[in-house]
Amino acid sequence: EVSEELQRGEYRFSPVQGEEGVWSAPNRAHDFRSRVSATGIEVVPRSASAVDAGAEWTLVLATKSFGRPGLASELRPATVQVADERVELDHGQLREWFVNDERGLEQGWTIASAPYGAEPLWIGLEVSGDLTLRIDEGGRSGRFVDAEGVLCLRYTGLMAFDATGCELEARLAPGPE
Repeated sequence: EVSEELQRGEYRFSPVQGEEGVWSAPNRAHDFRSRVSATGIEVVPRSASAVDAGAEWTLVLATKSFGRPGLASELRPATVQVADERVELDHGQLREWFVNDERGLEQGWTIASAPYGAEPLWIGLEVSGDLTLRIDEGGRSGRFVDAEGVLCLRYTGLMAFDATGCELEARLAPGPE
């Protein structure tokens, strides 16, 4: 039991000392550390401290908008809720969540109710930091590479489901410039 508890601790979010509303969690299996706040999530190599000192690269993901094409609206500032290896950013109509475990860092969104319209839904995710996203063929995965093209992280397993559990089409796509 003690060994299991220590292993689970390798993935738990805990408050960052001296930074109100910021939570950090290591991921030993994939050698990164994440920091989450109301503005989004930041991922750095695990060798960097919880305050990002000395990070050789940084990836920042921030969900900014949600809706149908032409009708998407900016999201309100999120409230953060943390429970062990799971953290949620509640934007109101859209709840973003992350689960940190030995499989990696899973990101997802739960939509309170379908917005008006019939066009596909769009979630505007802003990517910033030192890495560039290269979307793989088919748009179901991507690679985050550094300035030299070296692979640092992968974004895989993209899926979407409706309220009844039926799988929906989902893909990564560049946003409007």
